[in-house]
Formats: sequence, structure tokens, C-alpha cells
Amino acid sequence: MRVSYVELFNLSKKVFSAYGIPNGCAEDGADVVTWSEFIGLGGMKTLLEEMTDMQPSGMDGIKLIEKDENFYLFDGNEQSALVLGKLMADYALGAAEVNQTVRIYTQNTTRSRLLAQPASYIASRGLGCIINYKTETGVLRWILATPEIEYPVFAEGEKAEEIMQEVLSSGIKNYRTRATNSDAFWLTCTTKTALITSSIRKLRQSAQSKNLFMTESAQLKASFEKAFYNGANVDEGLWATLTEIGNKTLVKATEESRRHGAG
Repeated sequence: MRVSYVELFNLSKKVFSAYGIPNGCAEDGADVVTWSEFIGLGGMKTLLEEMTDMQPSGMDGIKLIEKDENFYLFDGNEQSALVLGKLMADYALGAAEVNQTVRIYTQNTTRSRLLAQPASYIASRGLGCIINYKTETGVLRWILATPEIEYPVFAEGEKAEEIMQEVLSSGIKNYRTRATNSDAFWLTCTTKTALITSSIRKLRQSAQSKNLFMTESAQLKASFEKAFYNGANVDEGLWATLTEIGNKTLVKATEESRRHGAG
């Protein structure tokens, strides 16, 4: 079945609301899921997989536990990165008003390719963004976004890790590393957009290496345009499952609900 951007956004928001996520964060999460589905990253599937990680109490427990110059360490309190990604992006944009480059390490959370949306969001604000993490299978994945490129670029593998660590250590003052666990992700926000474009150039030059795999911006753009104009082709069973979950946010028309303005 085919659905519009608005239809999927509204359904996704209902699902987040069904799990008690506050309205503003529910809208951010819905935007992440919808945008990711339309560019071919499987937003709906990831939403279904990470629903158990979306707890309303998790929002209150998100804490900044270390700050050192341009480095920030957050405890995600086991909250899904579908919610935390945009939250960390907004924090980075605020901190970047003071520092040229901001590095945020968020632990105790999930991570997926859907973190490309917060990276793209930062790029739409005129800054560059790099997000990296380790997958459950141990693959080292990098997401790069810059205002000069319409959609993010993905790179993964040992060669990508080697190139990116070399670029960042030489291009960022007081560059700090930390063992990247499979329950955490790095977010780098910088005014030095040329640093990211040069990184992408170096990655492309090494793209023939068996230890480096890339997903290009043009591929994501083509997927989005096709889905946006024709509707995203989604799995009917997955749509039905998410609809059933989202409908739990509807309030039954009882006398009590009417007294509170619902139903």
C-alpha cells in the first residue's frame, strides 16, 4: 500500500503518544520515522523494533553527567534514539553558538541509521554534523551531513573508521575519543563544514576498498523524491500493527472523559 508523508507522520506521532512521549518529542520522533521511511531507511520497522525503549519516565532521567570544554557526556536513561537524536541535535546547535565544534557522547540508548535525520536537521541549520556508532554486529558506521550536500552520506567499515578518526583528530581542537559501545552514539556538530566535505571526498576516493561501504546522498534523494510524489510503498501488516498501537491513544467517550473535555 502507498501512503503520503502526512499520513505516516500522523500515525507515527500516535504511536509515540501511545507510549507516553510528550507531544513535542512525539512530533520530533514522528518526523525522524517518516523522513527515514521516505528515503529508504526503514523508519517504520525501526519504530516497531524500538517501541519497548520508549518510556515516558525515560525523558526525565536524561542527564548531562560530564562537560569538558567542547565535550559533553549524556546518560540517555535507556530512552530510544528515535527521541534522543533530535534532542541531542538541538543541544548541540545551542552549544555551537559558543564553540566552533561540539562533541556529544550519548550512552545508555539505542542507535540506528535513523540518526541520519538529526544529522540532516543540523545541516539544514547551516552547520555540519557527523554521527558515528557501533552496530549490534560490531560494524562501525558513520553518518555525515553538511549544508553543501542535500542528503546525508553513510560510510562503514574499518577503512571508514581509519579515515574519519584521522580527519577528526587533526581537524578538531582537543579531540577526545571514547570507546564506542553498542549502546551509545557520538554526535559532532561543527561550523567547519569544509572538514566534512573533505572527509566525504576522502571516503569516496577509498570507496573501492573492501573494508569501506558507502551509501551516497544521491541514492537517498532519489528514494525520497519517488516516495514523496508517488506515496511511500509500505508493508500493510506493519501499517496495521502500528495503527493498532496508535489507536490506544484515543480516549473512550465516557462521562468522566467528557467532564475533562475529551470524547
